[in-house]
Amino acid sequence: FGDREMIGTIYQRIMTNFTGFSLYYQPIVDAATDHIVGAEALVRWQDDQYGFVPPGRFIPFIEQNACVYDLGNWIIWQALQDATEMRKVIPDFMINVNIAAPQLVRKEFRQEVLNALHDTAYPPENLCLELTERCRELDTEFLRNEIRFFRSHGIRVAMDDFGTGNASLQLVLELPLDEIKIDRSFIQDIQDQRVNQVLVSAITNGARAIHADICIEGIEDQELGNYLQRYDPTYYQGYYYSRPVSKEEFLSLISS
Repeated sequence: FGDREMIGTIYQRIMTNFTGFSLYYQPIVDAATDHIVGAEALVRWQDDQYGFVPPGRFIPFIEQNACVYDLGNWIIWQALQDATEMRKVIPDFMINVNIAAPQLVRKEFRQEVLNALHDTAYPPENLCLELTERCRELDTEFLRNEIRFFRSHGIRVAMDDFGTGNASLQLVLELPLDEIKIDRSFIQDIQDQRVNQVLVSAITNGARAIHADICIEGIEDQELGNYLQRYDPTYYQGYYYSRPVSKEEFLSLISS
């Protein structure tokens, strides 16, 4: 099947009650205690015709299409609904949701987020919006105003995958962020790569300068987690703790 036909099918599914879409959850762990404190919600899609489609195959297309706004709003609502169940196990549970640039630039997006919080009765301080790569291409003053709006309602805002694309340290220092997520590309072979060590040190020092939390992605084993303690991270995320799993599997994980 060609990608054009597949994207057409995805668009139809979004317009017909998001058929085939589901959310998977990857744990976010307190780096000091190794306890799960939250999760990142990650969208998945499966279809009778195409089977299970890897997110890397359809998300880049979706992010360039207006339908990402409707799908993104559904993701927020569904993630908050699911996280309500997770809070029964972990009362201070934090749910992280990725936000694409086409969502952020829509003037009605602010209210959509507030409506989702109201409809699900989810506490705003337990929601973190992760700004994805293309958000960094937006005007800095616009970004600053959007972040301030969400923070004024108690919602946390993070910069996702820092170190990729247009994520400059200067940009981060100019934004009132709550959290910086360091991309896994910086972590691979960091024990042997002096350049990566210097870069991660600069990023974490910059994050602390603006009083932002630090989440390091790509933790694949305990040895790597132990090594990264020297950078004083706040959170860890990676396959060492769990791959992204369904809501049911995640609830089993945190209940065991």
